[in-house]
Amino acid sequence: MFTHNTAASENYVNMHRVRTTSLQIFSEDLKKCKTFMTKVNAVVKVPELIEQVKLATMAMQDARNFMCEGLLATALANPQAKESRDSIRFELGAISGGIVTESKILPQILEAARKLIG
Repeated sequence: MFTHNTAASENYVNMHRVRTTSLQIFSEDLKKCKTFMTKVNAVVKVPELIEQVKLATMAMQDARNFMCEGLLATALANPQAKESRDSIRFELGAISGGIVTESKILPQILEAARKLIG
């Protein structure tokens, strides 16, 4: 018989909250940086700053991919929990929406997640 694991539920909620908040803050900072670069670029060319923003953008995308893969793996560890299925649906939606790069997620994890959701 299935028993509800409250600690696991809270962990899933907290992981999503931390992920969303961290990425939103980082995304907002990148937007501010790009706006600043546009203004500064009118006066002086700043190639190092432009390169750093590109690297930061790539790092943010890598972080999104890594978090998605980790959340999928965690949810697959307890596939019977409603929160696990919700988490898998959410992450698969992020992949299909282009927020996460599908090719960067382990194919075995993607296959298991898609098979579980059906």
